[in-house]
Amino acid sequence: MHARVLGIAQDAGVPHIGCRCARCEFFRGRPLHPSCLGLVGRSGWMIDATPAIGKQLRLLRAPLSGIALTHVHMGHIAGLLQLGPEALGVRGLRLIATPRVGEFLRSNAPWRLLVERGHVVLDLHQPGARVQLEPGLEIESLKVPHRDEYADTVAYFVRGPERTLLYLPDIDRWTIDLSALLARCDLALLDGTFWARDEIAHQGEVPHPAVEETLDLLSPEEAAKVRFIHLNHTNRLLDPDGPRALIAVQGERIPLNKGV
Repeated sequence: MHARVLGIAQDAGVPHIGCRCARCEFFRGRPLHPSCLGLVGRSGWMIDATPAIGKQLRLLRAPLSGIALTHVHMGHIAGLLQLGPEALGVRGLRLIATPRVGEFLRSNAPWRLLVERGHVVLDLHQPGARVQLEPGLEIESLKVPHRDEYADTVAYFVRGPERTLLYLPDIDRWTIDLSALLARCDLALLDGTFWARDEIAHQGEVPHPAVEETLDLLSPEEAAKVRFIHLNHTNRLLDPDGPRALIAVQGERIPLNKGV
């Protein structure tokens, strides 16, 4: 049983649309998909449905049984449209979310057609609930502060037979005790959208904790548990000579059993 990193970029991926910066050119032939986590046991599961869901399903390497959503921003639900009759045409796929996210999907086209026509079945739980995906594999949602214009936002603890992983791609600020979160897991994939506070002109409109600020909060032992995801194309972590050990690797396999 294992997790697989299916993407590590911000919602638009890298190369970023319309951009020809040095980082985007570097990844032109080896694109980074928007952040997404796959879980593989008896079958496959995904956390979030990104615009690159087709490529990410190939990376998952397991039949898909369901998707858990963190929130309703573009990079996290746009891939749901690929589940309808124009594309994959699934029937009864389990879609795990909070009640507020479920209400957004039920109330807004084109998402509501997926529900009304039975392509997905909503499995709704309040933040903090534990949800079994299959024997030996469960997720626990954690409410986090984010730009909740339409619904709420959660992160997920993923619990396998012997190891726990935290998947937290989006947060506005660390009002949650980060040390306490890290004490509950073996590895954490955290929001690393920007390295610093001044990377883009409108950064105040898209608040995320800067990587350098997050690292300042951590002891060396805690930092060893962290890999950053949700990286914007402006982030120096993506430089060819950047501190790449700090970021997750797209495609990497993370065991949920010890010694596997």
